Amino acid sequence: MAKTAILVDNAYLEKAAILYNAYPVDMTKLPQVVLAKDDEHFKTYVFDALPYLPKENATPDQKEKHAKKSRYLDALQYKERLTVEQGHVTGKGRQCPKCGTKTLVPVQKGVDVRIAVRMGSLARGGMEKIALIAGDADLVPAVEDVGVTNTIVKLVYARVHEVNTSPRLIMACPEKHQLTPQDLQFLKLT
Repeated sequence: MAKTAILVDNAYLEKAAILYNAYPVDMTKLPQVVLAKDDEHFKTYVFDALPYLPKENATPDQKEKHAKKSRYLDALQYKERLTVEQGHVTGKGRQCPKCGTKTLVPVQKGVDVRIAVRMGSLARGGMEKIALIAGDADLVPAVEDVGVTNTIVKLVYARVHEVNTSPRLIMACPEKHQLTPQDLQFLKLT
């Protein structure tokens, strides 16, 4: 029996769930999908950031999306064996090369770093297995770092063209589980 922590890049999981009409996700069901029968669920860590909300002139839609995600993440904090760790979103200025129009593009910051730090602390704390639900190649160094400990990283990923899953991340993880449409439907919050 392997004591297992589940680490979720929520933006990644949400995108896959939306594509399969399985959104929102019931995080309490994750252990039933991602853990082997003999694995023991330690805790689920959900990593996310609130949507971009400009300090001035925020639209009603931006305010509603921000408030809705805030309520969702707050509600998760009341679940057993579930913790939310948040990064942040900032606006990055961009200029159109054709017309010169300036816009702010929301960019998520700190989420991958938080995942990497948590992976390292769990591995060095003696966690036997980490089930990682993510797709970003930026996490490959963290997986490699955990690989020098006795902790196994099991990547849980979606493989559809609209969800970016790095082939390097897939190859770096010694165990893998590809989410099926049935898995995602099971995870849908009802």
